[in-house]
Amino acid sequence: MALLDLPIYFLLALHSKWKVEGKGDLNIIGRRISNIEIECQKSHLTLTMAHNEKLTARVREALSHLGDVEEKKMFSGITFMVNGKMCISVGDDRIMCRIDPTIHDDVVERNGARTVHMKGRDYIGYVYVSEEGIKAKRDFDFWVGLSLEFNKKAKASKSSEKKKRPAKRAKKSR
Repeated sequence: MALLDLPIYFLLALHSKWKVEGKGDLNIIGRRISNIEIECQKSHLTLTMAHNEKLTARVREALSHLGDVEEKKMFSGITFMVNGKMCISVGDDRIMCRIDPTIHDDVVERNGARTVHMKGRDYIGYVYVSEEGIKAKRDFDFWVGLSLEFNKKAKASKSSEKKKRPAKRAKKSR
């Protein structure tokens, strides 16, 4: 699925607000989206988010023993949903782990780890771990293990819960 697929003439109309930079970065009205793939065919420009295939394969292999794993494109990469709940997301040069918020402050001190910060706030229980921080199998397994352990007790998002619940029956009027 493309991040953006627009006719060239539309982009030309907006060209003063769009700027493609080196290394695949894109500025859209002041917001940077990193590591995009740019493809131009005929009169269309397609921009797609890229992710690290090697890192994605490592996570996929680590979760292969589980039954209910789904891959979704989100968070600028591939997110692995386990039992309908977000577990691990793979980006260009890092993974994002959903962990128990009660241990967040202790584990975020590990090499290559940092708290996820979006829209001006820290997300406790969500940790970015750089490739450097998961180079060793032992470190990679540590983060996957934490994510899977929390997944057992994590709540699914409200949209996931709605999909699983059966539709309510209308009451019969008497």
